[in-house]
Amino acid sequence: MTAYETLKQQLRLEPKTWLITGVAGFIGSNLLEVLLKLNQRVVGLDNFSTGHQRNLDEVQTLVGPDQWTDFQFINGDIRNLDVCRRAMRYSHSPLAGEGRSEGSVDYVLHHAALGSVPRSIEDPITANQSNIDGFLNILVAARDANIKRLVYATSSSTYGDHPDLPKVEEKIGKPLSPYAVTKLVNELYAEVFASTYGFKAIGLRYFNIFGRRQDPEGAYAAVIPGWIAAMIKNEPVYINGDGETSRDFCYADNVVQANLLAATVADGAAVNQVYNVAAGQRTTLNQLYRTLQATLSAQFPRLASAAPVYRDFRAGDVRHSLADIDKAVKLLGYAPTHGVDAGLHEAMGWYLRFLNKKGSLNVDKFNKLTIQRQPYVSEDYETKGRFCSYWHQLDEIRKAMPHPVGHILVIGKGSGFIDSYLRQLGYDVATLDIDSALAPTYCASVLDMPLPDSSVDLVVCCQVLEHLPFKQFDIALGEIRRVLSPGGRLVLSLPDLTRTYKFLLQLPKLGQLAFVIPVPVPEFLKKPWTYNGEHYWNIGNKSYPVRLIAAHIESQGFTIERQFRVFEMSWHRFFIATAN
Repeated sequence: MTAYETLKQQLRLEPKTWLITGVAGFIGSNLLEVLLKLNQRVVGLDNFSTGHQRNLDEVQTLVGPDQWTDFQFINGDIRNLDVCRRAMRYSHSPLAGEGRSEGSVDYVLHHAALGSVPRSIEDPITANQSNIDGFLNILVAARDANIKRLVYATSSSTYGDHPDLPKVEEKIGKPLSPYAVTKLVNELYAEVFASTYGFKAIGLRYFNIFGRRQDPEGAYAAVIPGWIAAMIKNEPVYINGDGETSRDFCYADNVVQANLLAATVADGAAVNQVYNVAAGQRTTLNQLYRTLQATLSAQFPRLASAAPVYRDFRAGDVRHSLADIDKAVKLLGYAPTHGVDAGLHEAMGWYLRFLNKKGSLNVDKFNKLTIQRQPYVSEDYETKGRFCSYWHQLDEIRKAMPHPVGHILVIGKGSGFIDSYLRQLGYDVATLDIDSALAPTYCASVLDMPLPDSSVDLVVCCQVLEHLPFKQFDIALGEIRRVLSPGGRLVLSLPDLTRTYKFLLQLPKLGQLAFVIPVPVPEFLKKPWTYNGEHYWNIGNKSYPVRLIAAHIESQGFTIERQFRVFEMSWHRFFIATAN
């Protein structure tokens, strides 16, 4: 039995409390998943500057409900010392099981940082603030909380221009980028805190990590997810230099193992050290390209004849990188379980599912996509709040999120409010905002949506479809189904025909006044309109039984999961449906 397997057994028997900074990021979310599956208590800290809510959502679906109650999330920035201090304590959840008490965390796994050499070259000030100032805040907060040990992410970039291969921890050169400087300073600060305060810390020098939940898009996407995305989308794959630049690619599962071993190792000689975390294998960029090409060609035959595009070397990049992992093997018991090929084989399914959900749409362009047929002015939700249920929709939207979530499309009256809410959570959102008065042109608007098939994971449709006759209602639903990925969700809001609404439909002017002048509504008028025991809804300003409307929705390729009224005064009922 390996040291890691033994450790996992011990942690199950004696759960600990952990803080993961950068928990919504690629490595942080992988750490979270493993720790919760081991029944640990976890505090997570992230400000979503590079992490994603979708990563946390995905972890929630992969762990048990009881395990998820042991996770406490703090939305905050490590540049704020008070936030760091607060993150050092675990607050008992009333939903957690027996023995889950409050108190200081035992171990800190620090992964909050602004990565990427190019990003640091473009903006060295922000890189310094996050990676050095933020790290110092974590050190101070952890010292003051008397935590048992801090494990922090450093980088192979600290080796700089030192030519020796493989890279040995004790031999480093001059840093070649602001990012490398920040990571080297982290190591120096940890060393000083050890000698000055008796603080216990271990630094892990990562070598080109890849795996599940690593963002394949954006200007600073890492090479493996970035190339996979480009190949699937039939976009150029760029290689900086001649392709003989080499890297030691390390799968995320190896990194999780190294973190847990470093946090708990009992040998005092192993503490206050830095360790290489890698697979100990050297792969050139040309070799990596050929491996990815061969792996994906079965599903994308066009890749068999594809070729990369070579361009100039990138500033700040080291030419070769290969780790000597003997120190971690001897002192930590580190035993990598995945080489490059095994890691790619395991991670490829996730990349394919994620990119399939994302479709071929560029994220930045998608976020800026707004199709607006008429200037739309948001309502005063506080004043008219009693007559609408937008904020109740928001709770249902969150519950309906597929995992992992890529693009979200919000359609209809009120989409500006819902759009803002979802963007604040870090989702990629496009809007089709159409006022109810434009209902006759609604179908044409939907049919003009510049979205490819299966490119959207969630469609939120509110307060427009009810104005369409059934024929156009079906056409609009069919187009929404076209852009939804298989398994994607539709949140559909339609008027629940109350007796009040039934009456107001006969008096349009009075009905309009009712939405402007708040008036008490008698209790008997709040009851749903029923006939022969069936509830009725409004479609095209006509009343139809619920079962007929449900049948029309399902005829367009949806399976209705549930339907409900969110509160008694609401004239809207919600459908939650899944695309077949």
